[in-house]
Amino acid sequence: MKYILENDKLKVGVVTLGAELQSIYSKVTEKEYMWQPGAEIWNTHSILLFPNPGRIAHDRTIIGGKVYPATMHGFAKDMDFTATEATDKKVVLELASNEDTKFFLPYEFIFRVIFELVDDVLEQRFEVVNKDKESTVYELKTDAAYLKQAMEEANSNLKNDAEFANNTLRKTMVELQTKDLEIKKLRSQFKVV
Repeated sequence: MKYILENDKLKVGVVTLGAELQSIYSKVTEKEYMWQPGAEIWNTHSILLFPNPGRIAHDRTIIGGKVYPATMHGFAKDMDFTATEATDKKVVLELASNEDTKFFLPYEFIFRVIFELVDDVLEQRFEVVNKDKESTVYELKTDAAYLKQAMEEANSNLKNDAEFANNTLRKTMVELQTKDLEIKKLRSQFKVV
């Protein structure tokens, strides 16, 4: 299912399959900032790599003495997330552990991806909640394809690189908080001026 977040500055497209960010359109610059795929080059926009970015040796993990298959870039990109909240400014997509995820990762968890428009900023936040008795091992990364030309044009309209870093197109992953239940929150932001 596709969700559209929109305000007077941005229009954002997000789908539940893989909790994928598919479009960031600036109404201010009248430009699309996300790669729009073609199968001949790269048939995606912004994949979520969870619980393992990249390839794991021998495409398997051993947890508690049991062997589990490990697909390249993890399984989240292929899972259908559930929208637990959806408005015109915010959507919360959630993947809870189930039989399909336990084929790859034996833990009880909830993985949330939150997209929210706050004025001229798109915030993308990630929460991983460990619901298991054991410590959970995972990694998280996004692989977003922004359009180089649109980014360069945004950069050329600014006076210097420091101003670009502070005021324009930015995507940063920062760990905000770790709580007792191993809740990890990460945030990335996208802003066009």
